Amino acid sequence: MKQFLINAYNWLMKSSANPEKLSLTIKGILGAIVFVAVSFGANYTFTSFDVSAMAYDIANLISQIGVAVSALVAAFGFVRKIYITLFNK
Repeated sequence: MKQFLINAYNWLMKSSANPEKLSLTIKGILGAIVFVAVSFGANYTFTSFDVSAMAYDIANLISQIGVAVSALVAAFGFVRKIYITLFNK
């Protein structure tokens, strides 16, 4: 069981193209987490101080675009990893 968990961890965390680097899936997930955290911080900042609705909307839009791009990167990385695992043996 321990070896299975180690193999699963390595499969998910390591890049398929260069095993010394972090996988694209994990990079996408981390990017989404950063944008969500920034969104929460911006929401707190804009509600705590008197900032215009337009500034809030712009910050929210940038955060949503960042999350969407990060999700696409993570999905692409995961699909690529599965493809390489199944067809490049």
